[in-house]
This record gives sequence, C-alpha cells and structure tokens, in this order.
Amino acid sequence: MRIRDMIGTMVPKKKGETVQLYSEWGLHVLGAREDKDYVPLPEYPRPQFVRENYKNLNGWWDYRIAPASLWDKPGEFFSGEMDGKILVPFSPETELSGVGRILQPDEVLWYQRAVNVPVKKDGRLLLHFGAVDQSCLVYWNTRKVGAHLGGYLPFTVDVTDAVTEGENLLSVLVMDVSDTSYHARGKQALKPEGIWYTPQSGIWQTIWMEWVPALYMKDTVIRADADTGNLSVNVRLSDIPQAPVPARLYVYEDGRKAASCEGKTVTVTRRSGGRNGEVRFETVIPRPRKWSAEDPFLYTLELSVGDDYAESYTAFRTISLEKDKTGYKRVCINHEPVFLNGLLDQGYWPDGLYTAPTDEALASDIVRMKALGFNLLRKHIKIEPARWYYHCDRLGMYVWQDMVNGGDTYETPTVAWAPTLAKKLSGNAGYSRKGCGRLDEDGCREWLAECRQTVKLLQNVPSVIGWVPFNEGWGQFETERVTEMVRRLDPTRTIDAASGWFDFGTGDFRSVHNYFSELVIPEDDHDRARVISEYGGVSCPVDGHVYRSVGTYGYEHLTSGAAFRERYEALQARVKMLAEAGLAAAVYTQVSDVEEETNGLLTYDRRVNKVLPKE
Repeated sequence: MRIRDMIGTMVPKKKGETVQLYSEWGLHVLGAREDKDYVPLPEYPRPQFVRENYKNLNGWWDYRIAPASLWDKPGEFFSGEMDGKILVPFSPETELSGVGRILQPDEVLWYQRAVNVPVKKDGRLLLHFGAVDQSCLVYWNTRKVGAHLGGYLPFTVDVTDAVTEGENLLSVLVMDVSDTSYHARGKQALKPEGIWYTPQSGIWQTIWMEWVPALYMKDTVIRADADTGNLSVNVRLSDIPQAPVPARLYVYEDGRKAASCEGKTVTVTRRSGGRNGEVRFETVIPRPRKWSAEDPFLYTLELSVGDDYAESYTAFRTISLEKDKTGYKRVCINHEPVFLNGLLDQGYWPDGLYTAPTDEALASDIVRMKALGFNLLRKHIKIEPARWYYHCDRLGMYVWQDMVNGGDTYETPTVAWAPTLAKKLSGNAGYSRKGCGRLDEDGCREWLAECRQTVKLLQNVPSVIGWVPFNEGWGQFETERVTEMVRRLDPTRTIDAASGWFDFGTGDFRSVHNYFSELVIPEDDHDRARVISEYGGVSCPVDGHVYRSVGTYGYEHLTSGAAFRERYEALQARVKMLAEAGLAAAVYTQVSDVEEETNGLLTYDRRVNKVLPKE
C-alpha cells in the first residue's frame, strides 16, 4: 500500500476504531525514513545560542525494550541483541518512530548508535538533549557519563573524557512511569480518554553534539529595555578564568552594526555555594525598534569570549499591567494596551505526539492562527522545543507559558465536579491539597525545581509574556508561595497564578474557565486584570479526519461545519463585546483536535480548517 493510500485506513483498537491520521509533513517523514541516513528535524535546535561546529544526532538508532529490572544492569544491553530500529527524535509510541508501542512503567527502553569522531579536538565535547521522557542514563563507550530526571527540560552531558577518535558508542537508557507517580507528565495517561492523551516516552527532541573550547559560554541572561534602550547580556562561563580573557558583544539591526562593547569578567558565587566565571556586557541602543506581535523585530547578537563564539538574538519590548483610559486593567506591550485574543495550544501531532514531524509543521499552527486574527497562544501543559518559541518571536505571536503539571492521582470531585458544577464556588472554595495530588513533599520539591528551570530556560524569549503556574487544580499547592517565587525569578512578565479555579487572590489576573454558561467578565476583588483563560471547546468532528470513530469529546457538540462556524463566530462576537467592556484576554479551546477531543479549529491531522467554509 502506498503511503498516501494509508489516509483513512481503519485500524481496530481497544476502544472502538481509530482512523490512522497523518499530516502532510508526517507523510514526508514516512517517505523519507526509508533512507538509512535520513536525519529528521535537521535545523540547529537552539536559535538563541547558535554555534557553527555541531553535529545533529537525529536519525536511525538501534533500540530494545526490556524489563525494568535491568535498569542498573547496562551490560545486559551492550552485549544483547536489539529489537530493531527507531527514528529519533520520535517516541516509540508514535507512527513516525517506526516502533508504535507504548513503553510501560515496568519496562525500560535502550537506545544505541555509533558516533564517528574523526579527530579528538582540544576543548570539550558537549552532548545536548532537547528532552527525554522521563528518566534516563547516558553512556559513552559503555561508560556512564550522565543522568537526568524530568521529561520536558533540556540537559547537557560533557562526554570529553570518554571519547576516542573514530567510532564511538552512544547509549541512552530510559524509564517512564507516566501517570503512576508524581513526576511531571502533562496530559499523558496510560489509559487515555477525553482530555487525557496517549502517553509517550524516550527521546522526543533533537540530540546534537558540539566541540567547544576549554573555557566556554554555558548560557546567557539577556535584558533589553524598550524604555531606555539599555541592553545587558550576562554570560555564564564553564569555569573561572585564570587570567583576563577578551570578550566582545556586537549588536546588529537589519544587518547594520548598531552597537558593540567589551565585556567585564567577574566571579559569581551561587546560592548552592558554587562559583563560576561570568562576563557582563552593557550597551545602549538609541531609540530601539520595539518588538510586538504587529512588528516582531529582532536584533541579532554576536558573542565572543576567548575562543568561544555564538550568535543569538533579542528584542526590545516591555510588558506591564496598566489602566486604560476607561480605568480597566489591561496587558500593555510597550505601554500600549493590547487585548489578548488567544487560543489553547496543546502541541500534539497525530504522527509524532509531542514531536512535530518537521520544522515547517512546528511553525504552521502559529502562521495559521495568526491569519485567523489571534495574537496569543497559551502553551498548555507542555514545553516546546526552542525552535517553536523562535517561530513565535520572528512571526509575532504572544505566548502564555503553562508550567507542566505533576502530582499523584487527582481526585475528580476536587478538580472537576466541585468547580465545574457548583458555579457559586469562588476563590479557593473546595480546594484540597490531597484532591489535587500534592501530599508528597518530594513531588512538590521536584515541581518547584522544574518550575524554576522553566523560567530560566525561557527567560530570554521575547514572545513569552506570561507564566501560568497552575491549571484547574492539577497538582496545585502553595499558590501564593509559588507566585512569589516566579515573581522573584522574573519580575518582567505577568503571572496567571491559577488558571480556571482555586483562586487565592494572587497573581495579575482573575482567571476563569467558562464552557457551560454565557461568557461574562469575571468579578474581581483584588484589583487585577480579568481574563477568560479557557472557553469554547465546541466539538465538531470531520469525517475522515477524526482520531476515533466513536467517543469524541467536547463541551458542546455540533455535527455540521456550518453550525460550527455560526457558533464560533457568535463566541468571537461576544468576546469582542466583552473586550470593549473591560475583559483583558480570552483563550479559545483550541488550535486543533487532539485524539478524542474534536474541539479544535483545525482537525488533528491539520488538513481541514473548520473555520473556513468549504470551497
């Protein structure tokens, strides 16, 4: 059967039947993967810290699935047979991986491939992982070189001391307990249904390696003040220089050099007691061109410290809450009030789950939603690859970033029935730490650490204008403390402390979800801006483009495209009226269908835009 003929093929599953969906980009990957040298997602994965000397390690790897009892017995894998080939960075649960099997909590997944290192250079060889779900151990030439816990954040392993010239063996061992523990899991569930989706595991973002000098730049903190034109760049170094090192920053505006300056090297002592070198750059851009969704202008940065060189970018813009001329609290970009007309964006793909098939696919939802008149995406319970945020930066799309939820089992009466059915509940009425799955202190500490890491990871991204720590009570705890922590980490952005319910009166917004009543402006007694952070959710399955032929999910069910468009336009007209009366933001659910949820503006395979009439 030809790949294109697979569209619409019915495949029996445990619950009803499913349509095997592929996006156009997924079909491209399915066709290209017959090439044993095929490298999916070949683009440099970190646009705000680009080096020239790198090697993308995506492609075909050997894999084996085995009992979890072998977690601490890597020798069993080095000498054992493999199960087959897996296409990295697609999880084994995906069609594009070539495996199509769910990793169970009592299993481990072993990856292995050869890596050619023609010459062992001076300096360090860094191995970068975009994300691996959920726990992993990293081996180079059978030597353990690193470990990581957490399925959504990037990490780096220095493999220099284990490297030899010529062929090297890279191995990664993965375990994923999915939703059976308190670890961050997003909307993954071993028993997916309704708003909970197919679990995924393993390597789901790009892996790459690069040689760097012995003293190299590890990361940056960039602050660009649109009010003053002041630009500061702090570069954290791998070590403390034993002598002064040359350091320079160049800033380019439309290819023209706008500023340059030399850096000042200092030694910084961290809270943990560790010390490292840091280079600080400060300069001024007179009358900087300001970034907004209407004019997403980016400045190019060139950074050099000693023998290390990298390119980056930034944007000049301010985010604030200010009262407009009529006295309503508004989100302001560069002190201009902006109504945030947004969409919930889950970031799931029918052929790659968490992983978009191509970079073009990754940008496509942004392009299409902006064309429909939206200027905000609420990235829901997921951290995307760095290139997604880059596309928002360059295309002009504001982002509210959710923290990824964790916690033990959520009790339905606490997180669903009470706040949804008892509409008279307000504030934190009905809140239960046990009901929100937050009795385990280890889980709370882990989530706090990952929350801090998320803010650090995305702090330089211009398009991210707000943080959302908690959604609908999923893993919610110590809301005031968490809000204060995020505020200290990043005082430059807004915070929606609790999206949906269990509002403890903190953060910048009175934030409600409304799927079942006429849309109204939320009441507020804490002088905050008022937002409807979820609404809509209108289900409209499109024949031939649904995940399941039975069991579709939504908050309002329509069966015809004309009825869907009429309802959608009525909701948008209502939101426009509320915006004029003081509503600061509204977030429609959602960008696309996701598995059983058929409430997207696009179908799950991205082939049909339900908002547009049929031609």
